Amino acid sequence: VPHFNTRQLFSEVISRQEATDEQSTRLGVVRETFSRWLNQPDWGWGNEKSPTETVDYSVLQRALSAEVDLYCQQMAKVLAEQVDESVTAGMNTFFAEFASCLTELQTRLRESLALRQQNESVVRLMQQQLQQTVMTHGWIYTDAQLLRDDIQTLFTEERY
Repeated sequence: VPHFNTRQLFSEVISRQEATDEQSTRLGVVRETFSRWLNQPDWGWGNEKSPTETVDYSVLQRALSAEVDLYCQQMAKVLAEQVDESVTAGMNTFFAEFASCLTELQTRLRESLALRQQNESVVRLMQQQLQQTVMTHGWIYTDAQLLRDDIQTLFTEERY
């Protein structure tokens, strides 16, 4: 996870600066006033020049901009990795389920083909039996007509 280090950022832009005589005099007057007010002579730093710390705003702006850019790059990288991981996981799940569906479909098609072939053989057998039955019926019909003709002929001859 990206880390935004503000302490380091600000400590790098703070620089020491020697106080000028004018600043020293101004600070001295304030110190002397406080010293008199507190009734303690020589309170504070006295006349010695003390270093002060200042913030260079242009350096701070550049450092802050660079830090924000780095942070954004790190966040973009982390987000891209998370998106990549989730998309990969989603694709793996999808293709696993899709392969499972295809396997089940293949099994069902094989079963259907086997049933169809079985039904076709039963249909052919029944067609053969039907043809044989039709032929038998035709022979019986023909035999019945011939028998009727023979019986009529016999009755006709007996009358004469």
